[in-house]
Amino acid sequence: MRMVSDGKGRIGAAMTLCGVGALYLLVPRFLDRAAVPIAGAAQVGGQFREFGDVPKGRGFGPDGARRDGEPRDESPDGGGSFWSSWNGSNAGKGTLSLGPFPAPRVLGLPVCGFTHLEGNGLYLENMVTSERLEVTEDNIGGDWSDIRLRLPDPWRGQPVTVHAIDDSVGFYGWLAVGSPSAVPAYAAWWNSFARKLWAFSGVALVLFLLQGVSMSVLQGRTEIPVPVLPLVSFALVALAAYGVFWVFCASALAGKVLSWVILGASACAWVWRRPRHSPGGGLPLLVMAAVGLLYFGLLMLYGSDRTLSDLGAHRYIDNLIYDNEIPHMFADRLIHGEDSRHLLFGWWLSTDRPPLQTACDLLLAYPVGSLCGSFEMAAQSAGIWMQLLWISAAWGFLRTLGVSSRGFVLIIAGLAPVGFFILNTMFVWPKLLSAAFLIGSFSIWFTAPSDRPGGVGRPIAWGSLAALGFLAHAGAAFSLLAWIPIAVARTRLRPFLNWVPAAAAFAVLVLPWTAYQHFYNPPGTTLIKRHLAGVEGYDGRTVRDALVGAYRSHGVDTLIRYRLENVGTLFSGPWRDWLLLRGADLAHRRNAEFYGLFLALGWWNLGFAVIGARLLSRWRGRVAGRGDSQFLLSVLWCLITLAVWLALMFSPGSTVIHQGSYACVLLLFLCLAWALWRASIVVFGLAALGGILNFALIWILPNPSRISPLHLGAAVVAALGAAAMVAGAVGASPDDSNESIGA
Repeated sequence: MRMVSDGKGRIGAAMTLCGVGALYLLVPRFLDRAAVPIAGAAQVGGQFREFGDVPKGRGFGPDGARRDGEPRDESPDGGGSFWSSWNGSNAGKGTLSLGPFPAPRVLGLPVCGFTHLEGNGLYLENMVTSERLEVTEDNIGGDWSDIRLRLPDPWRGQPVTVHAIDDSVGFYGWLAVGSPSAVPAYAAWWNSFARKLWAFSGVALVLFLLQGVSMSVLQGRTEIPVPVLPLVSFALVALAAYGVFWVFCASALAGKVLSWVILGASACAWVWRRPRHSPGGGLPLLVMAAVGLLYFGLLMLYGSDRTLSDLGAHRYIDNLIYDNEIPHMFADRLIHGEDSRHLLFGWWLSTDRPPLQTACDLLLAYPVGSLCGSFEMAAQSAGIWMQLLWISAAWGFLRTLGVSSRGFVLIIAGLAPVGFFILNTMFVWPKLLSAAFLIGSFSIWFTAPSDRPGGVGRPIAWGSLAALGFLAHAGAAFSLLAWIPIAVARTRLRPFLNWVPAAAAFAVLVLPWTAYQHFYNPPGTTLIKRHLAGVEGYDGRTVRDALVGAYRSHGVDTLIRYRLENVGTLFSGPWRDWLLLRGADLAHRRNAEFYGLFLALGWWNLGFAVIGARLLSRWRGRVAGRGDSQFLLSVLWCLITLAVWLALMFSPGSTVIHQGSYACVLLLFLCLAWALWRASIVVFGLAALGGILNFALIWILPNPSRISPLHLGAAVVAALGAAAMVAGAVGASPDDSNESIGA
């Protein structure tokens, strides 16, 4: 009977998986075919050219010119003719007219480029009344966007013409337009927003499928603390992606085959094993999904026609460019079998940033991009989901400190509206991914017995997670250096042997990338020289020569002054506005929270008073509560990381958040929230309420320099994410903190 039951369960699982896959694959194709192409004459002047070159997914030089590689097919998702004014550079000018043709109820028009740059324009003209409608609300960017424009009822059947004008030679001064189509009412919703949501959901399905199979592999692994298992399961996905990356480096075809093989094998394993999470183990995934919906809705709330990479860079502030595109640029080159050594400006190398996010794009985004038609959408979606691993890291850390399931949800609900998490999850550079794996590594380590040696499984786990953190972003090095004195002070001679397998695991993962940097695409040290020697741009010297030159050219008094200025940078920002909850100057407030560490911590700074009280209590010899030792060890790690960072950063004012270790920032948030939670639910609630008010004032409104109408669908998605968070808090257990959660 059990075998029959298992067989029926597997058949049901297989049918469910096949149904979801078929739905995901067929719905876009059905909706794409619903649009009927409109025949009309094309009148072209100047630089516009049919089937012209489009710089989509490419590296650019300072003038926007392509550096290497041959043009490839960059047609709209639905195919058909298109006209581009790029064709090699921004310098070309021209005009394009499509029509006249009878006005449909809903006009479909593929668009990419920069339609609202000064001198450029894209509009629909009624040839009878001479009325005009703007086709786009804002610049689109370098990826095709499918515009669905509902036309006024009186226009129905009247002759209309699409006009595109390129009269700009500014940076990115180009645009491209595809063939118009008549879209039936039932397919009108299948617009740029819906396509992005489809890609975002598809990447989530692939990621959680792979994570579920990884979780089933980890079941029963007693060397890993139970709360850290969800994060470790994601780490196994990242490890698989890292392997796929190296195969892509050897052969694009082999890499593509391996990506599909892993996805297919995982689907079969999911059907056969039907993985189940331990009680409460699925909660961090549900919270992660809820926060993902909230953040996606916020990202798309204004200007949803623009590319995801452009939205991530400019949704809130204007000084974020390129960094979130570097991983998918690298992956894009590998997928097409092109030379991937130079990515930007002729001097930014693919080795100037570690490759883990690129690897995740190859495993997660390549299959989805192949199905949904846009690798850019899929890659940015994969980046967002991987940054959201900070929630799984928080689950592992907080649960090892004894926080209940409901406490975890409430803490995440308090932290999710913070600008630091919103901005750095949407902008995928990918520093929160690095922070998540480092904190997971630390959580495994500090739960290990400090007075006796154990097996090699636990050290290999924390060494591998530390390596993945470093391979995600090199800023992890500050926290890794700060970990050394803590490990030496806490570890006795015999258990110190546990570090041998940890170091070996770290080396096995990191050394291949180091060899790639030094032998294939040297030097890969741009960021090291920038941060530690104050070198801007490309510099051909070795790191040693750059450091020696920097320190010899400055006196001791100057170096001390630089460090003191860096200390002051940690506390910089408009504190008066923060205390008074004033949010009139959005750009200034957002920039201040992006740069200043303690201003970014916001109302959670109240936790420092509780931490001080706990330290005083510990010093007086009072009995410590559950988790106090691990908690104080974590606070110490943060403080030493800050000290290392302040000592090593060379230039004055360089200790802004994004140039340090995000593991330190994430852990500070978690420690402060945990301290307030343990001290008083009232004080915790006040800090959370202050953060929510700050969120309402600062982090919902559009970028003042890029104001677009609010998108109702995005608002609904964000509201669903927030509602799911509330439901999670209500449904989570309030009293399971005393369960055995360690391994």
